[in-house]
Amino acid sequence: WPQDHPNMSSQHFANRLAAAAFIKQLGNAFYAEKRYEDALKKYGKAMRYLEKNFFGTAEYISQETEEKRIQAESRIPVLLNIAACNLCLGRNGAAVQACNGAQRIMIDAKDARIKPEWRLKLLRRRADGYIGCREFESAVRDLGMCLKINPDSARDHNALERAKKLLRSKKEAEKNAFQTAFAGGQIF
Repeated sequence: WPQDHPNMSSQHFANRLAAAAFIKQLGNAFYAEKRYEDALKKYGKAMRYLEKNFFGTAEYISQETEEKRIQAESRIPVLLNIAACNLCLGRNGAAVQACNGAQRIMIDAKDARIKPEWRLKLLRRRADGYIGCREFESAVRDLGMCLKINPDSARDHNALERAKKLLRSKKEAEKNAFQTAFAGGQIF
């Protein structure tokens, strides 16, 4: 990586936060232009700026508690955007990983204000990634959770039905494969 400006050290977290927000907006512009690789690079750089080493000493505890909350609230949407780019590029496993990273932050960041739409985006994007990875059971689980959050969503109902249909087809194909393999009815 190129050398960062001296006012981007961990001690200057506000500067890093502002830079990350600006870089994320550049990524959003690339995403809107369907330049997903370029968007991924910007989102990755934004994530780097959002990293901070916390000291955990009594002297800094109040400041660091607030910075950890802000860090979590800033990292989640960037990870969800990374997942969206990876889905558009057909990198379903990477999309699932990005969503899992966002979920870990949601779980670990006790003081963070988690927006409900972030949970829905996480579950929907991860379900899409699971479908691309042919992990239909996991997709059904995530889409079911979407419907618990937003029971009136026609989009989520349709996606869940599609995932269930794909799961049934997968199970039927596996059943047929086993029947063909053991057509004689005897296993030795």
